[in-house]
Amino acid sequence: MAPRINIPTGLQQLRRKLQSGLRLFTKIAVFLFIALFGGTASSWYAVEYGMPFNTETKGSWKRWSGAGRTDSDPYTRNRFSAREQLLYNANLNYRFEATSDSKGRLLHSSCDYVVEGRKINAPWWGLAVFDTRGRLIPNAANRHSFNIDTVAYGADGSFAIRLSREARPYNWLPTAGAGRLVVVLEAQSERGGTDVLTRGSLNLPTITRIACR
Repeated sequence: MAPRINIPTGLQQLRRKLQSGLRLFTKIAVFLFIALFGGTASSWYAVEYGMPFNTETKGSWKRWSGAGRTDSDPYTRNRFSAREQLLYNANLNYRFEATSDSKGRLLHSSCDYVVEGRKINAPWWGLAVFDTRGRLIPNAANRHSFNIDTVAYGADGSFAIRLSREARPYNWLPTAGAGRLVVVLEAQSERGGTDVLTRGSLNLPTITRIACR
């Protein structure tokens, strides 16, 4: 039978203190990691996708209510400072973004889409397509947008704008090589206000995916 080794009481107490301190240090490190990662992740989400306090959503469309305003929140300012887009005061010009189709699928240049609607009840409106960094999509046709004056309407007052890598008749916006897409609709406001979506005062178009390659 092996002889029993007696560890001095002082060493036992020291070992227990070290083990307790190590457990406490581990818990603090895990807490700090979660807090730091969670804060970074939530900030990224607020910049990329918005939060209820700075966006309004209807269907595929999202409106950043503070865009272009001097008193906008830091997430809105951060989002648009890195994008090559001219912003107007959100109380004077409604700006909507869509990154998914009407079924919630992300927009991508490998697919064809049709943006359909009736005459938008605004003094002026325009629609353009960008990549996710806010850049216009280069193309040989030099087509980037349509507006109230340049879009071709149907006999019933409706319009259909096609997004595709390949040429399409009438209202076509090229998307080749862009990857993920962002469709931007801007509409001039007849009067100031920030609850345009909840009032339903603008008839926003739908975005339907036709086919993918």
